[in-house]
Amino acid sequence: MSWIRQNAHNSLYKAYERLLVREVKAAPIPKHVAIIQDGNRRYADKIGEPRAHGHVYGALTTERVLWWCLDLGIKELTLYSFSTENCGRPEQELESLFSLIEQRFEDLFNEDQIYKKEVRVRMIGERDLLPDGVIRSVERVEEATRNFERHSLNFALAYGGRKEIVDVVRSIATLVEDNVINVDEIDENVLAHLF
Repeated sequence: MSWIRQNAHNSLYKAYERLLVREVKAAPIPKHVAIIQDGNRRYADKIGEPRAHGHVYGALTTERVLWWCLDLGIKELTLYSFSTENCGRPEQELESLFSLIEQRFEDLFNEDQIYKKEVRVRMIGERDLLPDGVIRSVERVEEATRNFERHSLNFALAYGGRKEIVDVVRSIATLVEDNVINVDEIDENVLAHLF
């Protein structure tokens, strides 16, 4: 009985997958895709490997996603890779992560396709929370790609949504304090301008 159930499940899943592919192909190509990278440690735990391996697998998958996006004509990809909340992880895990991040930026710097496809690489986030080696690797590829405008690859590193909200609130408070805007003028347009 379980064999029949498994075959039915597989057949339904394949039909569902074909339906999804058809719907995605019929939709317009997005201009910007953002991905929150999460679950690498859980994946490593699931397959019985050290957690650091999960981050390596995640980085390799991310590289494939980047090339897919470029091949599809997606102009901008933002990867939420390392949040400020991750800064509290154990020191050994952070060292491993930072080493991987530094190496991946070096790989991007040396990747011919980044230059052929004119991909501008940028980092958003709190640079002062990252090791010098990571920042050197980031800045090296940022400088090498700064004039490219065809595609954008953004990495959110040491980035936190709460901090961004605090920064925007402070900016609005300063605008009100300097009589640039009135409290009653604060709306979605003001927020859109500040983000």
